Amino acid sequence: MILLKPVFIIAIVAVAMIGIMVPSIFAQFTGSAEEPIIFESKYDWEKNYPYGSMGIFIEGDVILNVPYSGQQIVISIQKPNGAMNFYDVIQIDPSGHYGFFLKDESGYWPLGETTIELRNNLAHHVGVITIVEKTFEEIDVKEISSIQTEKETAKYDFMIDYQCPSIDKFDLVTDPNDSKKKIFEPTEDAKVSVKFTGSALGFIPNNFKVLGYYSDGSVKEFFSGIKGIDISQKNYDGQLIKFVISGDEYNESETKINCSYDNVDQEYLEKQYVKAEQIEKDDIESQDYCNYLIDGCKPIYNVYYEINAPNDFIYKSWMEYNDIKEIKNISYDFYKINKNSFSYLESYHKKNGVTETVNEIEKFEFGSMFIPPKSPITETNEDLIVERINRNFAGMNRDVVHIEFSTSDKTILGFVDTNRNWYYDWNTGLLLKTEFERSVLDVSGKTNSDKFVQEISTVNFPNQKSSKGGGCLIATATYGSEMALEVQQLRELRDNTLLQTQSGTQFMQYFNDVYYSFSPIIADYERENPYFKEAVKLAITPMISSLSLMENAESESEVVGLGLSVIALNLGMYLGVPAIVIVGIRKRF
Repeated sequence: MILLKPVFIIAIVAVAMIGIMVPSIFAQFTGSAEEPIIFESKYDWEKNYPYGSMGIFIEGDVILNVPYSGQQIVISIQKPNGAMNFYDVIQIDPSGHYGFFLKDESGYWPLGETTIELRNNLAHHVGVITIVEKTFEEIDVKEISSIQTEKETAKYDFMIDYQCPSIDKFDLVTDPNDSKKKIFEPTEDAKVSVKFTGSALGFIPNNFKVLGYYSDGSVKEFFSGIKGIDISQKNYDGQLIKFVISGDEYNESETKINCSYDNVDQEYLEKQYVKAEQIEKDDIESQDYCNYLIDGCKPIYNVYYEINAPNDFIYKSWMEYNDIKEIKNISYDFYKINKNSFSYLESYHKKNGVTETVNEIEKFEFGSMFIPPKSPITETNEDLIVERINRNFAGMNRDVVHIEFSTSDKTILGFVDTNRNWYYDWNTGLLLKTEFERSVLDVSGKTNSDKFVQEISTVNFPNQKSSKGGGCLIATATYGSEMALEVQQLRELRDNTLLQTQSGTQFMQYFNDVYYSFSPIIADYERENPYFKEAVKLAITPMISSLSLMENAESESEVVGLGLSVIALNLGMYLGVPAIVIVGIRKRF
């Protein structure tokens, strides 16, 4: 207990000091510069008021010695012979001004003294008003007239702000007065948003109305609640030029609209409309063709596999689950989930007539069936090579993103060198071809290798006509360019002669199905092997020369007749002549 006595004494002293400090904190401020908020009596509201006033308006000012941050004042009222009660909370204006109404339920404030306490967390002020009753004899006619006039004219101003509609709520249309000029025209969704930021009353009456005036002379009435209103920018053929707000106890307010949009906005709107039109066009197009929306893509791929593995163990391990040679082709149906991923149905059509299907979900990234269209690959890897090239796929010359990835890894089989290639269509992001090659040097020093190729054979890209097919893959690879005379000759024969007749069109349909099933492989092998390329050139040159006979065909019958003659001629050149030579040689020997 002896140890606690000093502490007890200190506590008593502290309480005594707080008791001295409290009055100084809550006392009325006198105006010293150190005080954060100083109440003034600039409007002298502490005075006598005549009984009968329909509410008493109290206003005053404070001096802020601290930065303005929306400070508030708590109002408490003590009526005559009553207790002090909470009345309202108001916000001080940035200028330091405040104001509020005293209004009883009856509409009359009681006689006698009313104490008003204004309190802030930094200061407080107490004042007294007195309501006195005056007899008629004490009020002269001039005073009555003055009071009545003041009552009738005591109205307050609206405090409003408005915001113009955003540029995407407008159409860009041709100016009716100048066909070379574009002007903005608001849509039905274009609204001018009017907000009420405050008022002298501290509230907005619910019986006010808004009139919108338009350039065509029309007027439209709007009603709203306490927060604001949205006014249509367009009414019939006119655009909003001004609006007028009126309400009880408020002065009528007229506001002229000034919503201007510069050239930057016009360029933005033009781009948005071009983009929207293109999206709509692409959406319609995707119902029949393969574009970046991917839902309309219906590609078919041929697969190819070869293996050269002298090592029996390696051969068996690579072929254990390999049924690629049983597959005729693979088809796909795609569905875009969102901008990051898609799903697809993968159908394996086997040579025995059986079809197996698999559902998959993938992201738009290299290694999958799609990459983001018209987007460069940004992966950084020293083993990764990315390039943009032009390459023929499914008979069409396409802008292609080629990605090559090579690795060398140590495994139980030995060092495995792998090389992977992906070819993606730049415009749609669709995988056109994938190659996988690997080689292993076994312990005996022999090289074991295999190669898998999946290449598109048919796809419904936009503007592709099934009867026309695409380019001449073998001829293009043989003569080095689509602009070579031989290639142009074949293209002109197809487009200007065969496709102008029904029989020629049917022939091209069947021909394309067969030709594009093997031509991509031959064309690629030509690019890889110059000797094979020269052998193909030697073989097809006589055939291309014979096709020039078809240029004279102008009617259906001529196309059929000359077509059969050319086929017979080529059969004679490529089968008959060699057969005769072989028979002659055998007779001699």
